[in-house]
Amino acid sequence: MRGTAPPAVAPAEYVEGLFDDYSASFEQHLVGSLCYRAHSVLIETHAAVGAGPFRSALDLGCGTGLCGALIKPLVERLTGVDLAGRMIARARERGVYDRLEQAEIVAWLGTNRETFDLIVRTAVLIYFGDLGPVFTGVRRALATDGLFCFSVELASDDEVKLQPSLRYAHSEHYLRELAARHGYTVVHLLHAPIREEERQPIDGLYDHLVAA
Repeated sequence: MRGTAPPAVAPAEYVEGLFDDYSASFEQHLVGSLCYRAHSVLIETHAAVGAGPFRSALDLGCGTGLCGALIKPLVERLTGVDLAGRMIARARERGVYDRLEQAEIVAWLGTNRETFDLIVRTAVLIYFGDLGPVFTGVRRALATDGLFCFSVELASDDEVKLQPSLRYAHSEHYLRELAARHGYTVVHLLHAPIREEERQPIDGLYDHLVAA
């Protein structure tokens, strides 16, 4: 709006307030009204890469635990991190996490000392333009040969694009370059819808990366 470059990431106070206010109706609206499917598609594709079971997993931006409920049968220990306290409270009610932390995820990754065999992020990277700090933090927390799985909205004409929805989209080329730069191998990449908006599917990418 100011005619300048968009910020590298959505402000933490904006994201926290958005999801705290959204927590009570989050699942009903996201899954019921918007036909959100990223959590189920991402976990279902584990079969395509022969992944699991895992000793430990990290659900970054865990929200109310939609993805955590699908991950739990695959892991011995599951940790969830989310910025919004009310979302964490709902995730705790689900009873699938062994540990839950309220924190901004890049900052949390910077201080974390635990390593994980599986790190999952769904519907979170849409609030990050520059994914470099995320990939760096995840690489530090990921065990050798560990799996990093995530979904993004697909940008077809830009490397990174801040959309009118205030969500970021990323191109396949951008993600592949970023993965190579941070020492990941792409083992599976799927083009499929993330959700709907105004009854139209939102194109997405589902990535499975292994730490070299």
